[in-house]
Amino acid sequence: MSSQKTPDPELAGAERRKAAPERPAVGCLVHDLGRDVVAEFRAALFGRWYLRPVTGGVEWDVDPRTVRLASPEQRLRVELARANAQSRTNAYCKRDPK
Repeated sequence: MSSQKTPDPELAGAERRKAAPERPAVGCLVHDLGRDVVAEFRAALFGRWYLRPVTGGVEWDVDPRTVRLASPEQRLRVELARANAQSRTNAYCKRDPK
């Protein structure tokens, strides 16, 4: 006979819920450990979290246990990249001096 017990499905679900981190606010910067990328938290649905690239693009879903809040250094890099992108965009939108 096997000495392994069959796992209790209710207990397994409780363990998963306990292991999942607290859901961040929409727009919060998070680090997707699976892709090793900083992204914006967009939503939580059916036990999955939906993230979007900081520069825009298609959302993807992840297991919440593979996501951490972005570190201060990661947030600073993202904000700097956004500011640089904005400055490049505005350079082309200046009015004609005539």
